[in-house]
Amino acid sequence: MEFQSFIDPKTLILFTVFSYILKGILLKLAFNIRHKLFLKYLSLASFSFALGWLLFFLRFFIGINILSLSIANVFILLFPMLLICSIYSIKEESITPLYFKVNCFVLSLTFVVLTTKMNDQLLPGFYTSIFNGLYYGYAGFILLNHHPKKLVLSIITTLNLFISLILILRGCILMIGYLYPDIITANVISILLSFTLFFNLFCIDAQILCFPILDFIKTQGELEEVNIKLNEISQKDELTGIFNRRAFTEKLEQEKNKNPPTLLAIILFDLDYFKQINDQFGHDVGDLVLIQVAKIVQQGVRSHDMVVRYGGEEFVVVLSNTDWTEALAIAEKLRIAIATFPFSQENMTLPEQVTASFGVAVASSTNLSIDNLLKQADLALYRAKQQGRNQVCT
Repeated sequence: MEFQSFIDPKTLILFTVFSYILKGILLKLAFNIRHKLFLKYLSLASFSFALGWLLFFLRFFIGINILSLSIANVFILLFPMLLICSIYSIKEESITPLYFKVNCFVLSLTFVVLTTKMNDQLLPGFYTSIFNGLYYGYAGFILLNHHPKKLVLSIITTLNLFISLILILRGCILMIGYLYPDIITANVISILLSFTLFFNLFCIDAQILCFPILDFIKTQGELEEVNIKLNEISQKDELTGIFNRRAFTEKLEQEKNKNPPTLLAIILFDLDYFKQINDQFGHDVGDLVLIQVAKIVQQGVRSHDMVVRYGGEEFVVVLSNTDWTEALAIAEKLRIAIATFPFSQENMTLPEQVTASFGVAVASSTNLSIDNLLKQADLALYRAKQQGRNQVCT
């Protein structure tokens, strides 16, 4: 008797009705703000759940009939069906037309079976427990195969599988009572209903709370990805796709703070007579030359080196942990690669040869002055220009 008074069916059902009406309203408001389809499905599921149990509650006043049994359980069964739609939505997977067709068939079958077996004390409960259990189990199974695994998804999966287990267990007990009528009394049926509804509510409430948390985590992840992409965009040159001046400055700051100190070399180079290329062939051709030069340099340096478009036709290569000998060798390699590259483009006239002048500077990160390093490289580049271009100077 104490157990029955603790979870009295009438009180529990009324609590369920008002609780899920409120949840439906809050989820609908959340959908109006976030415009996430899973929130719409959860809102409809909550309203359906509340309506189903409200109709079920009527049996205490008008008895068991089509309204309080058949239609009531159709709306209750709609909850796990819509929950599955929410799960597909949160996983960003489309729902097949077959799923909706199967649901329509199951709901129609539920109405027919419950209507024809209305006067049976156990079969309606057995039927609804088994089908609800199968749907909750399917919801858990969908998430069980979801990758990547997340804690919130694991919680939702566990809750659905637990609901499924409880409902199917209730169905099995009712079936035993159907086969052995003396075992299951009206009191046991009432206790089973209260016990099942209590744990059902607990699990459903917990996972309804998990969905917005999951959406928040997902949104945070998407925001971080957007920030990373924006940061990458802010550090890349729009034309050539290599790093820009801002990224170059940040790289030098990082090198300056390295411990232990290392040698840092920079190669500053400028395309020879680039203004003449633009004037003679047009700016479209000039852009193609810049793009191709960027590709040549990226292919000619090491994987950990940084290639930068410093401005206009001027480029910089940052070489970490590199001494004078290696820096000069890389610069000469790049000079030859540019000078010997056969520039060509279908339906466009390009210069026969493009050359570049190079200035190299090396400093230790312990006494690295960005301004001085750039000044040294710039002076070296100026000497290369003065001495006839298409050469490497220090």
